[in-house]
Amino acid sequence: MDFERLKYFKQYLNTIDSVLKGYFEEQKEYICCKRGCAYCCEKGQYPFSEVEFDYIMLGFFKLSKEEQIKVLERVKSIKEEYEKADDKKAFMYRCPFLNNEKECSIYDFRGIICRTFGLLTVGSNEKLKVPFCQSLGLNFSKVINQEEKKIDEELVKKYEYKNQPKAYCIDLKNMTDPEIFAGKAFEFGEIKKLIDWF
Repeated sequence: MDFERLKYFKQYLNTIDSVLKGYFEEQKEYICCKRGCAYCCEKGQYPFSEVEFDYIMLGFFKLSKEEQIKVLERVKSIKEEYEKADDKKAFMYRCPFLNNEKECSIYDFRGIICRTFGLLTVGSNEKLKVPFCQSLGLNFSKVINQEEKKIDEELVKKYEYKNQPKAYCIDLKNMTDPEIFAGKAFEFGEIKKLIDWF
């Protein structure tokens, strides 16, 4: 583990957490995220950069031995399913760090996609990305035109929201842009699915 790189990464997380807190506050009328709601952790691929995985593992080593064993058992089970999967590229799984109480066992060490999930995002292609939980009646569900996957201004007026729904440039590609730490000894490294890091 490169502890110098992790030091810079921690500084980066402190900065983005502050910015993201503002975004979530600004959009709180549309956000349904709460403790015990773990749809985002139930089925996904969880792409993380190398430095994120190293940071996640710092959290893993802080867990009790009993919880570490549970996480490793879940990883083993997922890997067995993954090996049997016909389409490995589309393989989805429950995050092994999600415990039985539907809480993240390494919450303070979670990755970037975990920190940004729930907000509307826009990538470099200017295409709106909607959190999948909106299809479950959660985040932004009352103001998204389902067919066109865009914000419906009439619905915003109908429900009398105080703030406009906003999309932010916080997709993984933007958030791991190497220019963020230009001039410093920091890089995110390769990005892989969580299960591929184990």
